[in-house]
Amino acid sequence: MRIPERDVYTIHGRAYVLGGIRRVSIVISGEFIKRMCLGYTCREGDVVKLNEPGTVVLPGVIDMHVHLRGLELSYKEDEKSGTMAAAAGGVTLVLDMPNTKPRINTTEALERKLEALRTKSYVEFGVYVGLNPRKEELEKMLANKHVAGLKLYPEDLPLIDEGIMELVAKNNKLLIVHCEHPDLIEEGCHEGERSLCRPVAAELGCLESYSQLFRRARTHITHVTSPQLLLKARAEGFTTDTCPHYLLLTSDYERKLGCIAKVNPPLRPRDVQEKLFNLFVAGLVDAWVTDHAPHSHNEKLKSFVECPSGFPGLEISLKILLTLVNKGFISMKTVTRLTNSAPRKILKIDNYGCTEPGCVASLTIVNLKKRGRIDPTKFISKAKYTPFEGFEYEGDVIATIVRGSFVYVEGDFYNRPMVGNVEFR
Repeated sequence: MRIPERDVYTIHGRAYVLGGIRRVSIVISGEFIKRMCLGYTCREGDVVKLNEPGTVVLPGVIDMHVHLRGLELSYKEDEKSGTMAAAAGGVTLVLDMPNTKPRINTTEALERKLEALRTKSYVEFGVYVGLNPRKEELEKMLANKHVAGLKLYPEDLPLIDEGIMELVAKNNKLLIVHCEHPDLIEEGCHEGERSLCRPVAAELGCLESYSQLFRRARTHITHVTSPQLLLKARAEGFTTDTCPHYLLLTSDYERKLGCIAKVNPPLRPRDVQEKLFNLFVAGLVDAWVTDHAPHSHNEKLKSFVECPSGFPGLEISLKILLTLVNKGFISMKTVTRLTNSAPRKILKIDNYGCTEPGCVASLTIVNLKKRGRIDPTKFISKAKYTPFEGFEYEGDVIATIVRGSFVYVEGDFYNRPMVGNVEFR
């Protein structure tokens, strides 16, 4: 693929537009889509021809839940390696979680994190802040245009009140919740049994105890692991997401792989996983996220009780999703909803990564016919392990465009784009 040398260029190829895959001309001028014509009927500047069979341009993938680590946890992952992994996985915008070191729950820590992202990131970004009981400090953070919302962890739930919910709502930010009731979870279970220590009942107990407060803000329940939580959250009017591992893996993987498959919330037994997968296929999940959560190799070599939870996912998530398309479980329409249109709506960033004139030109180019096996030794992330090792995929990322700039093309990285322009108001 030839990389355009001008600020104005045209892509000729197939794209998912108007509800289907069609031959189109997409004219990109600077950071925005200038024109979109059906067929190869318009052209400005250099022309990028996507002739390889199976190649399709998609709206730019948005991942609403990643842990880029960085700052004092840069030995696990940093803003550069994490966002390069994102670009290699077709992700054009990441939303970074606050549980790094220092925790992003003060204005000082927030500015340190934002500066690291501005100077190192290969894709667009937003951040969630952590809870600070000092409402004045929390309000200052929520007023920041780069802050997408407030993240609540189980240990935060007993500390929230109406005043905190009102601050989130007042600033028109998202309340994103790791929904497990802290009184109903414990550690100490052995491999394959963590679903007993952190049961589905803990997820349901979270909603039962706190949904009245959650209703006071624009609430999103993240990494849903069970059909019960999904249906209850939807009944409350909350949006939801889930991850590839909760849809395709079970607690048997935890039993077999140990720390490599340890994650919070934990993998569930097969009957729970299958029911959640069926609801996903039926279209009841709003967004698809990775919960990319890298740790060092040495940390993952600790005993099962001591090793940290989480594993990387940015480089393989879209491979897995496209495989579900090729196997007939979901449609390309569902892919674009899960990875772009629904996250845009949830985050209130209407013109990001879409394919209409005036949209920010952040696009993901894939080849639906490209096959392979997931090999974590080739990851760009510092964390080179995954419970999906050996997974046979059909469909892969060819190129990633961020604000009009080709950032990643078939294994190579190009100039880091100007980032930090997505605002959450």
